[in-house]
Amino acid sequence: MSRLPLPAAALIASVALAAPAGALAPAEQQVAGDYPATQLLAAFSQACGAIPNIEGAVSSVTNAGWVAADGALPQEMIEFLQFAKVEGEKIAQAQGGRSNQMRVFRNGVAGEDVYIVLSEVLIGNVRVTGCRLFDLGEERAITTEEAQRWLGRAPTKTQSYPEIQVSDWEPGLRPGHDSFQLFHVPPGSPVTATLKFTGVALKADTVGPASE
Repeated sequence: MSRLPLPAAALIASVALAAPAGALAPAEQQVAGDYPATQLLAAFSQACGAIPNIEGAVSSVTNAGWVAADGALPQEMIEFLQFAKVEGEKIAQAQGGRSNQMRVFRNGVAGEDVYIVLSEVLIGNVRVTGCRLFDLGEERAITTEEAQRWLGRAPTKTQSYPEIQVSDWEPGLRPGHDSFQLFHVPPGSPVTATLKFTGVALKADTVGPASE
């Protein structure tokens, strides 16, 4: 089945590719440091493992111990949600579809205050359901090498620049997943003007019939 773009996901993945030649210099090798990469990846896999649709994703996330972020959100998360909502609606409406309301959850993982955002786009009889984890403002990254060791296979594609690093795995994290993506946007990156967030982000998505 052909992939449909999630709100903001297509823009995030294409930033480096769309840049003029020479605009982004290759990134230097990342140093893993003491960032809890394995713990974050494991928590993400547990929470976002079952995403048959947005209702199923909510159940998966809450069963993994995440709680709805009903209180005040960081300004960076507010701006990202506004951006993702607008872009998601544009994508859906351009193809005669609609986007469901995004859901936001929070948790503490290995000392990191992290968020999960659930989104869904419905176009015709096809739905794309996405689950994203954010560690906002984080200067350290989960390296492609760390994710590769944890997942047990090399990425399908990697883009590495000082302003943004993106690695893609297709198929995704679990059976039935369409894709898995790893992002790092360092604080101060000019890419933030477009994407509205900095730090570490992980994304899993599934594509299937809208009736699922």
